[in-house]
Amino acid sequence: MRRLLVTWIIVADSHKALLFKKTNEQNAQISLVHTLEAHLDIYHQIPGRTFNSYGNERHAIEPHTDPRDLEKQNFAHEITEMLGDVFRHSSLDSLVIIAPPKLIGMLDKDLDKQVHKKLTHKLSKDIMDKKIDEIKNYIDDILKKDL
Repeated sequence: MRRLLVTWIIVADSHKALLFKKTNEQNAQISLVHTLEAHLDIYHQIPGRTFNSYGNERHAIEPHTDPRDLEKQNFAHEITEMLGDVFRHSSLDSLVIIAPPKLIGMLDKDLDKQVHKKLTHKLSKDIMDKKIDEIKNYIDDILKKDL
């Protein structure tokens, strides 16, 4: 008797992540399990103001870190925490990540070591502009070819 294997697929960009699941059962369908969206609070913060060292002019203080980069890092961390929860509470035999290259790099750095061992494929592609059914078809094609 064949063991049930579960493949988890994360499709993400810097604002949204979709978590899919597929088993090796005959005729198993890809199912959307969870959607995670980035919190955009940091984009709306107004920078502080200061006076020039001479005169009465004021100007905005530039942040040391680009708020958008910080938000992307925070969102990547949320994704890796979600994948860690999947690993701890569900069966995770293999993991596929489909995301833009920069996000894949952030996820790679932050991914739990045990989860990282399950990572079988990283595809540097942004497909978040597609409809859910198109994404499922894309994933199905990838799983049939590569896995």
